[in-house]
Formats: sequence, structure tokens, C-alpha cells
Amino acid sequence: MTLMDFYRQQGMVRPEVELLSATGLSPNVTQARMAYRMDGEGNELVAGWEHAYILRRSDGWRVSLT
Repeated sequence: MTLMDFYRQQGMVRPEVELLSATGLSPNVTQARMAYRMDGEGNELVAGWEHAYILRRSDGWRVSLT
């Protein structure tokens, strides 16, 4: 199950996420800023927020800090 599948199960008709920016902090560390929007029936906004993640690369990119 993906995060967007979870939101759909909670009644969000159209969950969306958009990458706002990605900034390399070092060769194996990146900061990613994301914008989330959750729409319900009739496309009304239920919730919207921005979130920043610090990603670290070892065997693949993984969230290190939120």
C-alpha cells in the first residue's frame, strides 16, 4: 500500500503530492520540499500542507529526517 492509497481509504477523493524543490546538501544527502493537497467529494479542499524531508543515500534514497 502506498501513502496515496492510504489517503484514498480515508475518504480523500483526490490526494495529490508535488515536489516543490530538491536541494543537494552533500553527495549522499538531499533536502526535498513537498506540497500535499487532499480533496474530498466535489473537489473541496479538505487539507493542504508543505513538508520537508532529509533524504540519505546508502543502497537507495531513504528518509532520514522529516
